[in-house]
Amino acid sequence: MSEVKKIPLIDIIPCPLIPEKFDLGDISEIVKKIENKGDVDLPLKVRLSKTKKGKYEQIWGKKRYEGSLIAGMKEVSCIIEDIDDNEVFKQSLIELMYILNPIEEAEIFKRWKQRCGITYIEIAHKMGKGIDYIYKRIKLLDLPESDKDRIKRKYKRWKKSQYL
Repeated sequence: MSEVKKIPLIDIIPCPLIPEKFDLGDISEIVKKIENKGDVDLPLKVRLSKTKKGKYEQIWGKKRYEGSLIAGMKEVSCIIEDIDDNEVFKQSLIELMYILNPIEEAEIFKRWKQRCGITYIEIAHKMGKGIDYIYKRIKLLDLPESDKDRIKRKYKRWKKSQYL
């Protein structure tokens, strides 16, 4: 069961299951919308933290969260849902698929498998992807760091060109 309510931004913390190191790109348009509306267009999704009393772990809405901070908001509309770790991975990954590079995506697949004790075949099924897609991403983690960095840089340039 879920509910929607405004939550103070200081009470929203990163979910420890989701990597924090991805590039959000240009969020200036999001900031402008939030400033004009006084809230986000689409609520963030959070769950009660299992480790920090009174805090909420962010499941999706990272750009809107960061945009709200920049816009000077004190609170933001959120969907509060009681979901398990497996569902957190699934929902956050579906949202992040559009901004993650292939290396970051592989890291989430690996973390999901380790944390929730599921197979890459199960992950492929949950994501609606072929098993080859998952395995090719995982294989990228075996590359030397210099090659991983090159993929990240190339992907970043490609993403920017998609919005010019």
